[in-house]
Amino acid sequence: MLKIVPICKEDAECIELNRPYAVLLVSNGEGLLRINNRAVELLPGRVFFLKREQQMVMEGELLIGQLIEFQEAMLHAFLIQFAGHRDKGLYDP
Repeated sequence: MLKIVPICKEDAECIELNRPYAVLLVSNGEGLLRINNRAVELLPGRVFFLKREQQMVMEGELLIGQLIEFQEAMLHAFLIQFAGHRDKGLYDP
């Protein structure tokens, strides 16, 4: 249901998810993360909410962080606890 993967990448490459959703926590980064052709700068402390159907390509020199992948059931359990925030920009950058 939950998978935590440490990331240490030094080249441009695609980030592929094995589960429907993920949170990417950037500890250190230089360059850009392109999500569906939208470029976002990789900066320490950045957090990204990702979906498997998105295209994600790292265009930079360095990405160190953690990728936390999870199933849809875990997302729904979280949203039930915070029902007031449902559909308020979950997928919007």
